[in-house]
Amino acid sequence: MRNHFAILMLALCTGCAKDPLPCPSNCSTSDFPSDKRILIIGLDGCRTDALQLAATPTLDELAATGKLYVNVERGPHTVSAPGWSAILTGVWSDKHGVTDNSYDGSDFQHFPDLYTRLRSIFSCSHLYYANSHPIVSKGMLHLADHGLVTDDDEMAAQEAVRMLSQCQPDVLFVHLDNIDAAGHSTGFSPYNDEYVNAIIQTDSRVGTIVRKFEEVYANHQRLVLIATDHGGEGTGHGGKDDDPNVTKVFLFGNTNAAFSWKDSVAEVVDVIPTVMQFLNVPVDTTWALDGKGLLAQ
Repeated sequence: MRNHFAILMLALCTGCAKDPLPCPSNCSTSDFPSDKRILIIGLDGCRTDALQLAATPTLDELAATGKLYVNVERGPHTVSAPGWSAILTGVWSDKHGVTDNSYDGSDFQHFPDLYTRLRSIFSCSHLYYANSHPIVSKGMLHLADHGLVTDDDEMAAQEAVRMLSQCQPDVLFVHLDNIDAAGHSTGFSPYNDEYVNAIIQTDSRVGTIVRKFEEVYANHQRLVLIATDHGGEGTGHGGKDDDPNVTKVFLFGNTNAAFSWKDSVAEVVDVIPTVMQFLNVPVDTTWALDGKGLLAQ
């Protein structure tokens, strides 16, 4: 009898250990465009000139086969939450209302984040995030099906890979914080080895995530966008609206779909319009977005 019970339990639990990460979703079947998938990676506090001097083979390849925009405007209020709010709402702080890291005064009801926009269009889309700092998800991404906040970049990268492998999200946002942490502790400078090494390590983790994204969605049209919220000067970046080392950032775009990248000057508020272009979703004028799509056909 015990043998029969053991066999029954083994049969019931077959595969249990294969899925340690839960994959909750609003719907069992997604209504997101079946042939398209999106990966957005945020590299917190990455100064452009340091990025360009660092050995970053992953980002170099994404730029070579896609587009690297530099001198990208990130807007006023040079701390993280206003920057990520501009990136993920497509509007500047005079509309989204975020001027510091508390998110006090935010107006996401009228200018919602990307996941809220997508949920209103594709109610059963599978939206996930993996962050190494709560700065983004404490204010936005609340309509994600599932999100994990860990305490370091390696854990966030590992969780992102697990989500791609096990959950296969339609859209995945990943936030990596170690570059910003290195800047605060040792200095935001292209001549600071510790800061540059943090960029090099982050490039390796980005490579792991992007390769898994390409592997899982080999037969899909893919869009990869990589942005930062601000640069830095000395060991800080707050209150530096007039410092181009803080306010002029970068944006990587890469896609295997039938689009090319415009040569226009880019701004961080261009992320949402570019996502909508990729999905062939017309931008409603009532959204009052400040950005523009960067894709051309």
